Amino acid sequence: MPKKDTLAFSNSKFSKITLSERKNSYFAASNTAGGFVYDFEEIFRPCKKILILKGGPGTGKSTLIRSIASEAVNRDMEVEYFYCSSDTSSLDAVIIGAGDIAVVDGTSPHIMDPKIPGVKEEIINLGEFWDPAILKESSHPIKYYLDKISTLYKQVYDAMAVAYSAENLSQKLILRHTDGEKMNAVAERIVRSYLPDSLPVRPRGISAFGVHGYTILDSYERRAEEIYTFRDRWGVSHIFLDLLKEKFEKKSVGFDFSRSPIFGRTDAILLRGESAAFLPIASDTSKIINTERFIRKSITSEKDDIKQLRLISSAAVKMAEKKLSQIGELHDELEEIYISAMDFKELGCFTKRILISLFKNQPYQTHS
Repeated sequence: MPKKDTLAFSNSKFSKITLSERKNSYFAASNTAGGFVYDFEEIFRPCKKILILKGGPGTGKSTLIRSIASEAVNRDMEVEYFYCSSDTSSLDAVIIGAGDIAVVDGTSPHIMDPKIPGVKEEIINLGEFWDPAILKESSHPIKYYLDKISTLYKQVYDAMAVAYSAENLSQKLILRHTDGEKMNAVAERIVRSYLPDSLPVRPRGISAFGVHGYTILDSYERRAEEIYTFRDRWGVSHIFLDLLKEKFEKKSVGFDFSRSPIFGRTDAILLRGESAAFLPIASDTSKIINTERFIRKSITSEKDDIKQLRLISSAAVKMAEKKLSQIGELHDELEEIYISAMDFKELGCFTKRILISLFKNQPYQTHS
């Protein structure tokens, strides 16, 4: 597994991100061993109004989403930010208010189409602001980049599949020596200490594996008043988290949850009512759940096999990471072609009209 870094809002692209945005930033999709997986339907479809953006790379989708979010913030409206899991410097979507408005990049690979066109959903085609003649002149390089990126993604998912197979086999070996009854009892004790709140269960990813490597957002940590993390040498925390999910949901305790990229396992939970978080990365103030107490001493008989399988998995992940970095470089070059064909002045005028339409009944707030 590559090194996990809390999403570096220290990165120059994120250095000016507000605390409010950091607390409300997530991923709605993930690169996994089973391919590209996204929760767009579950997350965004319940919103009252949905703007679905269509257009190629570099056509200003993320910028338009950012403009709408900024206008909402200026009017003291709550905003949830959903970053692109492949390119964590770009926004895929925002939710404004208590699900009043969603603005979503509905272009492949996370395709989203209207179900009640013109009533609930509206399509915004940013392709209206590009010059088809310029793109036609660049048809050969565009096709080259698209084909190359597609080929590399297939290699990425092939490598992830190898990583998953090796990791899955190592997990089977580990589970032979895991005390499920003891794990279940500890999970039950934790769940007993929280009261039902009848809040909904929501997917809100905080992990991604994309062109910038393995990334973890710190939003759960910033929202939580109480933090639990794991001492997890054998990698069974996801099993414990699945037990917690099942028990919290049965007790009607609402929570947000995140799945890890590559393997698609539960890697974090945030209880929304009690503001307690169960996280993959330790902090100075966290309480430690030691999962090693669930592992029997008999595991030493399979220690070498587990080690070898993990080396195979790690090597495959590194290969996928390298391919993703190449995809990022090609995507940047492809974006430049589309950027050269865009009429951003006209797009800017269109953006102003969209903002007026969306927020005409939402006054600016004054603060004393």
